[in-house]
Amino acid sequence: MCGWFFNASSENPMLMLGYQVDPFTNRSSGEILTTRLLPLIGNVNRKPLFGGSINFRHVRNPLINFVVVSTTEGQDQESVLKSIFHHQKPRALECVLSWCVKTIKSTYNEATYTEIIQDRFINTTTGPFPWTFIKPDSNSTDEVAKVQYLQDITVNPHALEGQGNTSSYGMSNQTAFNILSIFDDYLPSFATLANNASQQYMKFMFWDENPWLREFPENPWSAPNNVTYRMERLATVMTNIMRQAANDTTFGQSFNEETYIEVRWVWLTLPVGLLGLTLVFLAGTVIRTSMEKDRVGVWKNSAIATLLYGLPDEMQRKITDSQGHGTPRSKAKELNVRMLPTKGWRVSGHVLSPIVRKQKPPPGWI
Repeated sequence: MCGWFFNASSENPMLMLGYQVDPFTNRSSGEILTTRLLPLIGNVNRKPLFGGSINFRHVRNPLINFVVVSTTEGQDQESVLKSIFHHQKPRALECVLSWCVKTIKSTYNEATYTEIIQDRFINTTTGPFPWTFIKPDSNSTDEVAKVQYLQDITVNPHALEGQGNTSSYGMSNQTAFNILSIFDDYLPSFATLANNASQQYMKFMFWDENPWLREFPENPWSAPNNVTYRMERLATVMTNIMRQAANDTTFGQSFNEETYIEVRWVWLTLPVGLLGLTLVFLAGTVIRTSMEKDRVGVWKNSAIATLLYGLPDEMQRKITDSQGHGTPRSKAKELNVRMLPTKGWRVSGHVLSPIVRKQKPPPGWI
């Protein structure tokens, strides 16, 4: 055998990727192992390999824990054979599927249901090996040894430091065993390729006397496929099946999300205050001018145009020149200022003293 092994230095190494070599021709013969899925707990005797796990020994009661080894090249046959015969280092991944409790925030808006996973809890408490070996009765000749799954599944996210006496979530050992047995059909399994054939085959169901064989045109476990994404999809599908297969309705509180507009009035203090002061000032001006009896109140609609546009320079000079003749407030009510579209500013009311036109002296006058 030539290839990559687990426990290569031990007495019983396990070939994970490689081929068989003919001792007479020194060439490959038979089938070529391109992918292998090895469970770390055997499906017949339930004996653990490497302690049942390599990197996930802290996970309690996992569903499956296996190692998948494949080539690092593409899926086409030429690339796979090139990687194997050139003895390129393969890709080895450990995959685990375990029980967990998820905290989900669900929303329903505009006929769309959305779930957001806020937290995920996995039981990492220490415990004995879940499989128990039962010896046969020495007095009975028909009884054989048995391996049973005797532990109930317990996942309690509310327990302090994971040491709770009761659990909010879990299942019986019989239900757990029925789910575990599903993966015995697929783990272990092999993907092989013959030298004189272009089709890849998958061998599985090794618990049977004659393992099953099927065509395997696309290998989802080899590069460049994402094995992590495939395991996540498997976990999601199993979760949805368990949630939808329940016979009882889950009781709990339901919330409806509503959207409100929040107004921060502190930002409106300045503009609202200025507007209020302006209205107070305007009202005060109107009241004050209307109450003037002994003095002349100057309150005219023509003042708006004057405030907006102002008097022209010529008219301001006339008013300034007339101060010598007096401009008493008693005549202020008689002052009208208008701005005509064609004639410009018009001031009436005889406030301004008439200006006498000075005659120019005749020529030669000294």
